[in-house]
Amino acid sequence: MYFANRYKEAIGDLLKAVELGVSNKYNAYYYTGASYAKLSDYKTAIVYYSKAIELDDTNANAYFDRGFAYWRLTIFQTRSPIFLGRSNSIRPEPTRMLTEAAFIINRAILKTPRSTRKKRAN
Repeated sequence: MYFANRYKEAIGDLLKAVELGVSNKYNAYYYTGASYAKLSDYKTAIVYYSKAIELDDTNANAYFDRGFAYWRLTIFQTRSPIFLGRSNSIRPEPTRMLTEAAFIINRAILKTPRSTRKKRAN
């Protein structure tokens, strides 16, 4: 359901799979978080990304997406002047967004143990 953009249905199915004892709870929690993020429910997304991280703290994807959800939540809660235009709608300033996105990505990479990172081909 997630890949069919049916996020509400995906959430129900994923949580039911966890309840029934699915073997890969990491993916179930990760995609539940991703579904909530797609629905702009960043607080709940953070909860499920955190559950995924508890199960596998070596996967940078969950750290990255949780960091991005925190970032999005901060923007919407604070209604930062950087993101507000005359119409009071959110309009991201590209340079600031890229800087913050790079920061989030770097933090996710640093939290991933070196042994699990892909080796660079020489």
